[in-house]
Amino acid sequence: MRGREPALFGVVLVLALPLVGVGSLLPHSAAAGEWGQPADANPAGPASSGKPYDLAFSTYFGGSNWEHARDVYVDSQGNVYMTGGTASPDFPVTPGSYDTTFNAGGTHVGSQGYCDAFVAKFSPGGDLIWATFLGGPNYDRAYGIEVDSQGYVYVAGRAGPGFPVKNAFQPTFQGANQGIYGDQNAFVAKLKPDGSDVVWASYVGTGYMCRDIDIDADGDVYVPLEYLGSTNPVLPPSSWFQNAYQSTVKGGSEFGVVKIKGDGPQILWATWLGGSGNEGATASIRVDDGEYVYAAFNTFSADLPQVSGVWDQSYNGGADYYVAKFVPDGSDLVFGTYLGGSGDEWLSTHNLALDDLGNVYVSTSTNSSDFPATRGPHGPVGNASIGVAKLSATGSLVESVLIGGGGNDNPDGIYVDEASGNVFMAGESGSADFPVTPATAYQSAFGGNHDAIFLWLSADFAHLLYATYMGGGAYDTGRSGFLGQDGNLYVAGSVDGTGWPTMNAYQDTFAGGGGGWGAGDNVLAKFEWQRPYKAVSVQTPSYGEVVTYTVAVRSIIAPVTATVYVSDVVPAGLAYVAGTLTATAGTINDAAQPSLIWFGSLSPTSAMTITYAVTVTEMSPQAIVNAATIGVSGYQIITTTATIITNPYEVWLPMLILESPP
Repeated sequence: MRGREPALFGVVLVLALPLVGVGSLLPHSAAAGEWGQPADANPAGPASSGKPYDLAFSTYFGGSNWEHARDVYVDSQGNVYMTGGTASPDFPVTPGSYDTTFNAGGTHVGSQGYCDAFVAKFSPGGDLIWATFLGGPNYDRAYGIEVDSQGYVYVAGRAGPGFPVKNAFQPTFQGANQGIYGDQNAFVAKLKPDGSDVVWASYVGTGYMCRDIDIDADGDVYVPLEYLGSTNPVLPPSSWFQNAYQSTVKGGSEFGVVKIKGDGPQILWATWLGGSGNEGATASIRVDDGEYVYAAFNTFSADLPQVSGVWDQSYNGGADYYVAKFVPDGSDLVFGTYLGGSGDEWLSTHNLALDDLGNVYVSTSTNSSDFPATRGPHGPVGNASIGVAKLSATGSLVESVLIGGGGNDNPDGIYVDEASGNVFMAGESGSADFPVTPATAYQSAFGGNHDAIFLWLSADFAHLLYATYMGGGAYDTGRSGFLGQDGNLYVAGSVDGTGWPTMNAYQDTFAGGGGGWGAGDNVLAKFEWQRPYKAVSVQTPSYGEVVTYTVAVRSIIAPVTATVYVSDVVPAGLAYVAGTLTATAGTINDAAQPSLIWFGSLSPTSAMTITYAVTVTEMSPQAIVNAATIGVSGYQIITTTATIITNPYEVWLPMLILESPP
């Protein structure tokens, strides 16, 4: 269900030039789609860079050998989970976690040597809660991580012989040799919420790896399935495919999907989807609320299923992209479409997202000069650019565009905001001219070698709303990103040297290592979205006291020329102090007070702030909620509130009557 986060913040990302505020919000009901923070946390609003995102924390995370993070997940409480691989015996695992000893000594490794998967959990502030190794004596690495509503953690990846299976539906290794990694087989595992133990762990099928994972509301697990063809002509049990859309392989290597019961080691269903050529193993997978399953993968087959009404029924050459949607039991294909040009389109990890209308969003790295773009490119686009496409619920092409600089650029992680349709992506760039948004970017200059990147693309793909580098002079990667329920952005990856920007770091220095493709230390960063806010100067005033309110909001990237409105009706218990309504820009109107109005355009370079004063007229203790609404005509609005408690120190004393003794 990843990629369709609740749109708690999207209401202010509804324009090509969306509204983003600065500061902290005050108490709200999360169930109503609003945020919460103590009203007195910072009455004037926290310090801000003046940009739409401020770096909350950024850290290295590793030991003296190499690490490579491949996925990040954030739960509803803001806890951050990261997974990948480590070759460091001194990797910072925590006491009481499942496995605190690095595993090595096997004889089934390649030139990459030994590696353990790792799983780690951080607090919302970036403190390490727990971290564990997960592996056997050979080469094991995780690529995907999900967390269910109870806090159980699911990971998937690659493993060698001797991986610690438990309560497994497939306890035996059935993979093959993959050169530099040694003998490899896909795995999936479920860990307890505190990281103290594995609930179950199993090999999966006969392929090398699972590079993605998703779960549904019941905690059932979906992972890609791989058949290696002549490299390993062994098939999973036919019982997995009893009701499959495609129960047998057709030739070459093959892609498939398998659904696994989340509370026990049982295969619920599986199906193949392939043609006479080769299908790639680097597939992405997502499941929607109705348990329809979506997949994206590479193919060299010209005879994949042709479904009427889809965007493209023909193979275009090279490594083509193919996007498919299955019915909930895997017995039929809703749609399947090619997507690509005459060159190569390839996936890395987590290149698929969904919205609640059934639209599908995919990202790819492409070198096709004839990639089917519906919009002109963002940036000069060079050797390998980022291709992004939106497909309808029936597989037709809605929008597509190329993004990139003159070097090689690659996406890892894609999300869509439900309210606005804007698209968030993370990845990495080797381009000194990647099209960042210089006025608002966290880092507008290329650090050198490769940098992590993340960006916002408008819903119609016509505007690059926000884009930034993040990195130093080393090989810095953004191997996964995450869009939090509160609008915060998260990037995880690895670096092979110093120079990564740290802030409030668990580990503020590079510990060492270098394993290729940027592997060195893991890196993890959280960017806090600077929200519109309403602040109050005094949270606990008494009768007759004057209180000042401040409302602040601004644009994310460029001026909003459409008229923006802010309205605030002063509630009962407060009396507006005539003439105190002011604003740093735009037009104010207090003629109809207690209804106070502001309207105007918004600048991207500074916050627009409105202030006014009220007198407390409430005599008895009472909570007074003051709400302001911010919006643009024709678009969804956002409401921010501030709560005060009037007359908090008022005390009633009982009357004592003393009588003389009789």
